[in-house]
Amino acid sequence: MKKFLFCCFLSPTIVFAAHSPGIGEIAENMLEPINIVSDFVGSASLIVGICALLAAFLKYMQHRVNPLVAPMSTIVVLVIIGIVLICLPFVYLLTEHGIPYHLS
Repeated sequence: MKKFLFCCFLSPTIVFAAHSPGIGEIAENMLEPINIVSDFVGSASLIVGICALLAAFLKYMQHRVNPLVAPMSTIVVLVIIGIVLICLPFVYLLTEHGIPYHLS
């Protein structure tokens, strides 16, 4: 009876323990989703930044017609947000890969 219990309950855990992934394999498996999310955030920030600059241009066109409809502060804030969001992916690439030698 004891041999049966040993074979049924303990030997599968020993077999699975021999094939368990190490810390390096777990870290590699976790890096792929992180790369996908960082690529998505970079692409989304470019799109939202371009949309913010476009909205700032359209608000400026409204401001030229009637300054009370679209105040200049809204336009300035949209331009700043657009520039920051467009620069965000490039700053990330710069910090990830460093400055090339021919530029430094």
